[in-house]
This record gives sequence, structure tokens and C-alpha cells, in this order.
Amino acid sequence: SFQIIAEALARAAPPPGRVEPVTRDGEPISVFVDYAHTDDALKTVLSTVRGGQQLLQVLPLSALDARTSLEEALVVDAGIPGGLLTLWHNEEPDVGDVLIEVESYVQPAQWWRVALDSGERTLVKSTELPHYRPDDYVLETRWITARDGEQVPVKLARHHDTPLDGTAPVLLYGYGAYESSF
Repeated sequence: SFQIIAEALARAAPPPGRVEPVTRDGEPISVFVDYAHTDDALKTVLSTVRGGQQLLQVLPLSALDARTSLEEALVVDAGIPGGLLTLWHNEEPDVGDVLIEVESYVQPAQWWRVALDSGERTLVKSTELPHYRPDDYVLETRWITARDGEQVPVKLARHHDTPLDGTAPVLLYGYGAYESSF
């Protein structure tokens, strides 16, 4: 019956590496491993945000089992100011590198292979835009204080000749969370 199945599932423990908590009590985030393999050769890549910047943190799975601090991870950033970093879907679990996409409001998309042991990057593909000169544009991150007192990063993308005296038109776009924008 359904009741017997539900009771059996409630008693079942997940296999090691499946939805297994790896953070210590009291840490400000919760991290779970959801991967059935625990071979020391495998690595896990965590996508995170720190200081308003997207990062990847790479740890051997054995380090997660040992409750190693995330501060000891190899950190991969976008490599460009205000860059957006996306970890692409990687089909094979036991690989030495991953594919990332890097772009910004003023930088066309580039795809890089990142070595998981060193962080070394190899450019795979770059979007070419005719008549586009990246040096004509500036992207800067400024911090503002929200009504609740929290510091919030704001990215300003503009042509390098745009006056910052309030006379230039502006397109304001905001993203909060949970697919909410204004």
C-alpha cells in the first residue's frame, strides 16, 4: 500500500554523497553534495557570489567529506570587471576541466575551459561583433545603501564619453531575486 511505501521511504537513509550536508553548524550558508560518487579524483564546483561578484569555488570531493572550509577552495572569477560567470552543463562527472561562459554588459560572451586543479583558462570561443570596440565602453560597480541598511552592488555601463552630470539619458534596469525585476 501507499502507506507502507511512505513509511519505508521515511526510514531510508540516502547513500553517501546524495543530498549530504557538507557545511558546519553556524555557517551562514548550507551546502549539500548531491552526487553518488565519492572518488578522491572527482571535484565539485560550487557557484557562489561574494562581494557582488560571481565566483566558482572548486574543491576535491574528499575535502567536502572532511568538512574543509570553503576558504580553502580554488576560486575562479569572471576575469573581467562586472563579469557574469555561468558554469555550463558538463556531461561527464570525472573530468579535469569545466566549461564556463563569461560576459558583461559591455563584453560579448566568451567560453573558456577552466582546469579544475590550477584554474588555468583556455579560450574556446568568443562572440565577434562587427564594428564593436570594447575600449569605447566602461563598466563600473558602485555600492549603494538600501533602505534596510544593506550594501547593494550597482553596475553602470556607459560609453566612456557619457557625462556623469545628470544630463545624459539613462536606461534603468533592476533585478532583485526570484525572477523579479523592475
